Amino acid sequence: MLPVFKDGQIEVGMSTASAQRMGNEGGDYYICDDEEIGEYVSYYPCDQVICIMPCPHCDDSFPCDEAGLHECNNSGGGDEWEDGWHDGGGSSTGGGGGSSSGGSSTGGSSQTSSHKKTASQITNMAKSVAKSIPGTDAQCSEGVRRAFKSLFGKLPAGMNCNANSMVKYWMNNPSLWQEIAMSQAQGYANQGYFVVAGWINPSGGSGHVVVIVPGTERYSENWGKKVPNTMDTGYNMRSSSQKLSNSFAREKISGVKFFLYK
Repeated sequence: MLPVFKDGQIEVGMSTASAQRMGNEGGDYYICDDEEIGEYVSYYPCDQVICIMPCPHCDDSFPCDEAGLHECNNSGGGDEWEDGWHDGGGSSTGGGGGSSSGGSSTGGSSQTSSHKKTASQITNMAKSVAKSIPGTDAQCSEGVRRAFKSLFGKLPAGMNCNANSMVKYWMNNPSLWQEIAMSQAQGYANQGYFVVAGWINPSGGSGHVVVIVPGTERYSENWGKKVPNTMDTGYNMRSSSQKLSNSFAREKISGVKFFLYK
């Protein structure tokens, strides 16, 4: 699969034998074909795995692994881009203390946020990240880190840790991470917000963290209620979308917390 930047969003393409190399004023580009989205244009060979992400502050795009080197060419320059990358990017409304109302999978309240993406960007990010982590060992916190970096470029220091510490960081930083109810999680993810869920292991062992991805809530017999969809790269899991109840056992229901990146 090939993530490419197309029409302002990250798209995932599948190379085919019918890929054509063309020319344009800026150099070569490639006409590729994808089994889901059809024909698209890429400035990279169709069989080359590369991730391209848009800059949220200017019209540029850049390779995901070069996010830290990107010089934003908006009027504020590179320093402004760097300083405002994850500090909230200005004021937000409706995202203060307490929970917001009505964040169900059918809509819910919305809030102004410089960190809001599109549902398509989050979906394609999840597919890319789930495929990018080899093996079957527990890599849940690494999956969440890659997801965040893919969408926003710069990782907060508080997320460079294990799952237990990551959840504590979200809890202790309400100016950036708003705690929400499970019933709100799917709705916010569908609106393009970066939503996470985490469980702290009370015995000090490994906790667990996931990203809530766009989709429709599904009923879980194990949990006895509808649950949102998650990207999970934990032990024996490399899923871009599965039921939350497949990520957390029934006995952990009361301990799972949900957060929205403002």
